[in-house]
Amino acid sequence: MKGQWIGPMPIADFFTQFLPVPDSVKESSPSRTLGDSYFNSVPNGKKEVDMYDPFVKLVNEKCTSTGKSRILPGFQLVNNSAQADRNSKMSKKIHCDVTAYEEHVDVSGKGNATKYEHTEMQFEFKVDKNCIDPFDDPAEGLTLTREQLDEHKFEPIAEGRVLCRGQMASYVTEWCNRQHRVHAFTVYIGQKSARFIRFDRAGAIVSRAFLYRERSGLLIDFLWRFAHLSRSERGYDTTVREADDAERALAYEHLAEWKPDQERPILVFTVPAEVTEPADGRDREVIAWGAMGNADSPTGRATRAYPVYDMTMKKVVFMKDTWRSSKLEKETAILKELNEKKVRNVPKLLVGEDIPNQITRTDQFIASTWRAGKVSVTRRLHNRFLEDFVGRHLKKFKSSKELMQAIYDALLAHQDAYELCHILHRDISDRNVLLDGEGGGVLNDWDMAKRVTEDKKPRAYGRTGTWLFMSTLMLQKPGKQHVLQDDLESFVQLVIYHGLLYLKHNVVPELPDIIEEVFDDHKVNVHGESIGGKGKDALFMRRKYITKDFEFENNKLLTEWLRFAILAVKEWITAVTYTPEPTTNPFIKSASLSSPVKKPDPESLVFHTHKPLLNALEILISTNNWPEDDAVAIQWKPPVSKGSSRSGSTKRSISSVETNLDSGRKSKRSKTAKNSMLRHSSGAAHSIPEDEEEVQ
Repeated sequence: MKGQWIGPMPIADFFTQFLPVPDSVKESSPSRTLGDSYFNSVPNGKKEVDMYDPFVKLVNEKCTSTGKSRILPGFQLVNNSAQADRNSKMSKKIHCDVTAYEEHVDVSGKGNATKYEHTEMQFEFKVDKNCIDPFDDPAEGLTLTREQLDEHKFEPIAEGRVLCRGQMASYVTEWCNRQHRVHAFTVYIGQKSARFIRFDRAGAIVSRAFLYRERSGLLIDFLWRFAHLSRSERGYDTTVREADDAERALAYEHLAEWKPDQERPILVFTVPAEVTEPADGRDREVIAWGAMGNADSPTGRATRAYPVYDMTMKKVVFMKDTWRSSKLEKETAILKELNEKKVRNVPKLLVGEDIPNQITRTDQFIASTWRAGKVSVTRRLHNRFLEDFVGRHLKKFKSSKELMQAIYDALLAHQDAYELCHILHRDISDRNVLLDGEGGGVLNDWDMAKRVTEDKKPRAYGRTGTWLFMSTLMLQKPGKQHVLQDDLESFVQLVIYHGLLYLKHNVVPELPDIIEEVFDDHKVNVHGESIGGKGKDALFMRRKYITKDFEFENNKLLTEWLRFAILAVKEWITAVTYTPEPTTNPFIKSASLSSPVKKPDPESLVFHTHKPLLNALEILISTNNWPEDDAVAIQWKPPVSKGSSRSGSTKRSISSVETNLDSGRKSKRSKTAKNSMLRHSSGAAHSIPEDEEEVQ
């Protein structure tokens, strides 16, 4: 989230913008009677664990006349610092210190203190020895120029402060994965100061810090206002509801194949009508039972995919729910054009559009006079649509022929889109090339696609894609323009990756090094940019890792095709990175040194168009001597630390090392992973965002 923390917003502005309540509610706030020192009784010691229960007790203290919390009526605070959500995946057993729930939520009994499905607000506590403050406000009363404010380090890089930001971001990530939200509120409580934070998919608005022990009224007013907000004002996506008994029965009947491993509620989504089949012009309701994938950050596209039961069409279809960049064309518009131009092997759009009034707000405050620090924020709109295709993950292929047929079919789709519609996909990955269940493949997920100009170049610079499968040059050169050949290389990388992991070959013992050095290679350069590609460059240019002796077991033709594809990538990289040696260098006397090698003719290269690669694939898959059912179980799995995650189909994850920031509370040793927190917060160690389309 580097550059996505926007602050420090004046508290009065924060209240006005995000907690709007009638004057009657403001005037009835208990802050006047409880006083500005109400929270001063919270222990101010060496252990943050000592702060939790006293703070919870002060907020939960009931009004004698109503029987409800006099500060947060209708809600309850719970100390959940020692309990993870029993329904979280093992890699997501993380939790904040204190959580707000509606008062009817049952949190009694062992293991019930953390319930992400019911979370209303999160609180994170810190004592000074661990984190003075995750942010650094400019001094009040100073008149600073915009240049001075931009240079101010609002996001300090001290490790404790970075980790604190990362912790809050990671907890919000899991919270928003378990609910459907437009925004979410977090409260930071330090030994002396507090802040209010509002997250959405563009970033987080951070209030100016205030001394809550001396100005308790501000914290009381915040909680009082929050208690009087509507569900949508508290952040809920009101186009999603829990299914009733009849709808749950339909889910059990039609969606059992995709039943989630962890307990998840069955939900009903409203899908806005724009393009429809049947063309009735009405919004559609569909039933969903657990997402096929979740976000790794509170910001970004946050794409969730679902097989859903369409109650209008009476069949299972595919739903995509995403927060699209305002700088990119709608995926629904692209799919509609692909369908109209009869592009092969792409899903058919049924219905979908942007959801009314669900737009990020963080981006609206970039130009505010109080905003400090450098920012990188993208405006996002909530988009939801249905397709007629529910595919299988590419790694589920049963034979090498099925894998290569899927690659061939997806490449045909890519060619049609490029040549018929002048559209470049720009995110060829294992999530986007899918199996169709009939031995073929489909190219899905066109949300990062761009129009190309007559010279076959996208209209904008900007690195996009999935880190594992991004081209060598895109990884090495963050400012490089994304062109056709980058996608062609990604197709080759898909074959290499899946062949290494799921087909028998002669370098299985070397897989840990190959995956780490070729696909996970990552560092941050002096400019704070994520770069990689060193291992891929070695693979393609020097035949390291997959040497001339490499071979798939009982599949000579696939081995030969892979050698051809690797040489094709090498040929292209050589051509575009060609730099002639100077002929006037007085120290170069050898004719062989002074005569530069002739630059290759681009039109003679395999990667000049789709056709040579497609032709080679046609020859490959048309042969009859394919081994049957030769796919094997994954031959190497990367270690996953508790509290961290690694996904081969989303953005690159940095390996985790668990840490405990507070030696006084061993119960939180597993609540976070140090590098995971860093990844969510600062450039000190971070992963490439899901999409870097900021430079237009």
